[in-house]
Amino acid sequence: MKQKRETQVCKKHVAKKAAAFTIALSILLSGTACGNNEDGNNTAADGDIAMAGDKAMAGDNTAAAENSAERESSQDKPDPYAASQASDDLKFLCSEDGNASCATQEGYYYISTESQKLQDGSLGYRLMYIDYASCQEICLCSAPGCSHDTKDCTAVLPYDEFHAHDSKLFLHQGSLYILNRQYDAEGSYSATLGAEGEVILGNVSSANPMPAALYRMNPDGTGRQKVFSFDPDLTLAGTLALDGQGLYAVSKKLSSEQTGTGEYTSSSEKTLVFLDLSSYSLSQIAPLEFGDSINWQLIGCVNGSFLLEGIDYGRRLTVEEQFGDDDDIYHELYKNSHTVFALLDPSSGSSREVYRMKNQETHSSALLNDTLYISFTDSKKILGVNVSTGEETLLSTHPQNYIVGTLGNMLCCQNLNTFTDPTYYFVDTDTGEIRHSDLVNKSLGWSLELVAETDSDVLVIYDYDAVSADGESYEIRLYQHGLISKEDLFSGKDNYRKIQMAGRGY
Repeated sequence: MKQKRETQVCKKHVAKKAAAFTIALSILLSGTACGNNEDGNNTAADGDIAMAGDKAMAGDNTAAAENSAERESSQDKPDPYAASQASDDLKFLCSEDGNASCATQEGYYYISTESQKLQDGSLGYRLMYIDYASCQEICLCSAPGCSHDTKDCTAVLPYDEFHAHDSKLFLHQGSLYILNRQYDAEGSYSATLGAEGEVILGNVSSANPMPAALYRMNPDGTGRQKVFSFDPDLTLAGTLALDGQGLYAVSKKLSSEQTGTGEYTSSSEKTLVFLDLSSYSLSQIAPLEFGDSINWQLIGCVNGSFLLEGIDYGRRLTVEEQFGDDDDIYHELYKNSHTVFALLDPSSGSSREVYRMKNQETHSSALLNDTLYISFTDSKKILGVNVSTGEETLLSTHPQNYIVGTLGNMLCCQNLNTFTDPTYYFVDTDTGEIRHSDLVNKSLGWSLELVAETDSDVLVIYDYDAVSADGESYEIRLYQHGLISKEDLFSGKDNYRKIQMAGRGY
C-alpha cells in the first residue's frame, strides 16, 4: 500500500486552526519495503543476530567509532557527505504519516497504540502480528501461557522506552527492526492557555529525553536488542528509505520561536543520513537545504535517487504570514506559490528540479515506479510525469480523482469530500480505466481503511465495534480487519476473509 500524501496547504490549515471535520481515511503502509515482499523466509541464524547486536549495544556504538576512524585515516580531507551512496535497490519505506507497521506476503506487523497495564503497574504497548494463512491476529510472543503483561514478554514494549505512535517498523535481511523515535514537531504552532486565559509558552529542548534508537530482533519477536542510539540533539523525521546495505533517514535540529500568542517550531541542519545495518555506523549523505528558501521533504525513491517535494513561495515566509489570525494572507501567498519536485543524487549531493506547478487549485500526488501522478480537483485531470525526463501525459479525467494511495498499478482515488462519497475509484495507470468500488465500513458507512497488500490481496479494516460518544464522535472498541482479493475490492464485492482479532486492532 503506497502512503497517502495530502497537499501541504491542507496540513498547514489543520495545524493552524482545528478543523470542523477530517477526512476519515488512513493509508498506513508504503507498497515498497514497509508493505513489501521483504525476504520473508530469508532469516538469519540467531547467533548472527546476537553477534551483530554485541558490536553496538545501547548507545555504545563501538563499531560506528571504529568505522569512522578507518574512513578518516584513509582520506586526507574526509568529506562528511561522501561516505555512502544509495544503491539501485533503494526503496521508499514510509512517510511521516501512518502507524508503526510493516508487511510481507505472509503477514502484517504493527505496534498497538493502545497502552496496556502491566503486572508491575507500569504501562506498555504490544507488538502484534496478523498471519494471513490462518487469518489470526496474535501477540508476537511464542511463550506458552504468557499473559503478555510483563516486560519479559517479547510482545511487550515498555511505555517508558517506546513511542508507539511515532515509531517505525521495517524488515531487513531476515530481521525485524523498530526505529523508536519521538514526535517530529517541525512546522507546528501551538499556544497553551492557563487558568486565567493567559498564554503559556513552552520550549523545544535541544536534547531529547529519549533519543531515537534502533532495535533489532528475530521475526518472531525474540532476541530484541538496542543496536544503535542517535544523537540526542537531533530529531529524526518519520520518512525512511532502505537499500541492501542499510537505512536512510532525515535528521535535523529543532528550535522554538515565540511569536505573538504562540510558539512556532522550526528546523535547521536538515540532512539525509545513512545507517549501515551491518556495522551500525552512521554517515551523512547530503544536506537537504539548498539555499532556495524551500522546505524540502523526502517523498520517494526513483532509480537510486531520492524524490523531494517542497513549496516555493519565492522567499521564506514569516511565522506571522503562515500562522497569523488573518487566513487570507497565507492563502493568497499559497495561491501564488508553486509546488516543486526535485531529484536528489546521493553520489553528488546535488538536486535537479523535475516538475513544478502553480498552487491555484487543490491537488494530490503519488509516486509509482518512475512516474509521479498528480491530480487537480478543478480540472478533474490526473497527469503522469516521468521524473527522469519530465515528460507529461494525461492519464484520465474524472471528478473523483483525489489520490490517497496506490495498490499495485492502481491509483486509489476518492471524492475530495468523503462525507458525501466515501467510496473508492481505482485508476489503472496502464490503461486509464476507472473502476468504482462502493464498499464502505459496515457499521458507520465510512471509507474502508486500506492497510496492506500482497500480490493478490488487500488487508483492510472493513468494520468497527463503535459506540457513539456524543452524537458526533465514536469510541471504537475494535477495528475489524479482513483480507479481500484485489479483484473483489476493485469490483465492490463484499467478500472478506475475517481476521480473528486478539486485541483492539490498532
